[in-house]
Amino acid sequence: MSLGSIDQSAQKLLRVQLPSIERGYDIVLQRGLLQSSHALQHQLLALPRRPKQVFLISQEVVSSRYSQALCHALEALDIPVSIYLLPQGEDAKSLSEAEVCYHAALESGLTRSGLVIALGGGIVGDLAGFIAATFARGVPFLQIPTTLLAQIDSSVGGKVAVNLSYRQRLLKNAVGVFYQPQAVWIDPDTLATLPPRELLAGLAELTKYAFIEQSALARPLSDQSTASEPSFLDSLEHHAKSWASHLDAWILRCCQIKLAVVERDETEQMGLDPTGRVCLNLGHTFGHALESVSHHGLLHGEAVALGMRLASHLSHQLGLLSAASYQRVHRLLDALNLAKVYPAQCSVESLIAAMRHDKKNPSADEITLILPQDPLGHVVVCRDIAIGDVRRTLSECLKGL
Repeated sequence: MSLGSIDQSAQKLLRVQLPSIERGYDIVLQRGLLQSSHALQHQLLALPRRPKQVFLISQEVVSSRYSQALCHALEALDIPVSIYLLPQGEDAKSLSEAEVCYHAALESGLTRSGLVIALGGGIVGDLAGFIAATFARGVPFLQIPTTLLAQIDSSVGGKVAVNLSYRQRLLKNAVGVFYQPQAVWIDPDTLATLPPRELLAGLAELTKYAFIEQSALARPLSDQSTASEPSFLDSLEHHAKSWASHLDAWILRCCQIKLAVVERDETEQMGLDPTGRVCLNLGHTFGHALESVSHHGLLHGEAVALGMRLASHLSHQLGLLSAASYQRVHRLLDALNLAKVYPAQCSVESLIAAMRHDKKNPSADEITLILPQDPLGHVVVCRDIAIGDVRRTLSECLKGL
């Protein structure tokens, strides 16, 4: 699969400005960055201060492909580096693994004058960010996401977390903090080595941004003004068959959409306001339940794709989404070849039980859901949906399992 190409020297920047940090930081998109020690030296020198040591957290496959030039750049700047490799899989994002990582950080001599670097996908970024935020009460860190999902979503916005095992369930991101990185460096060339399944999982999260764009940009439902450029949803629909050729622009588009939300609601103080961070959870309440009940047989993005199908079904059932918009959602998900088959072990009651533990719920008896609504691109936050309506949606969508 060809992922397109641009001038290797081309660099695109987004500047992040948040009240919580003294100065902003950059999101840098540059093809070939991780293969050029010279380019990496340039980026390291652009950080707010030069670290005295680096603690690099990655995984074996990613490190073997992408850490060499980075280590050479650090050595050229006389910055010692220690590498800690996480195990594969969701189990790596745990408190027990964090403790092992703390010990490795101590052995490496990491202090507050150092820098934690996350090199990898969302699991690495979340765990490394959590380590950075909590070790010695806070060490600067750098996000270098190497998967599509991490590049467009988890590396941006400062949410870092680990999972928690509770009553034989894995609660996603149950323990965490908000902690902003020093920078985010994105090299889309890393996507060429991703397995197709992981690439499509990231594409599902990318599609989510098209379905929330208008709410994320705080555009009112009544705003019918014609923008100078097509909406993200229009662009995705128009280029669905050639999506791989547009990833550079779309990665930046997702980052811009997420930053619009984060700058407005950095630490989730806006509650259930659909223009706050809660809008980023479209498809996630269903999705996290699907991940849990399938024992993580689904990738996160696959679960989100299925979650968006369920959310659109429920929204249509509740009269919030027209038949035409409902069909438009599914047409796009199908055109992008995103997940549509539910795991066999998922039952209606097991999914409802898992959804009761979602962080957004005010209580175990109330399930909060973010649903798409007309016109598409907007979402609504619903906290008073009858369990019977949720059960009906699940029953109709899981029919045949």
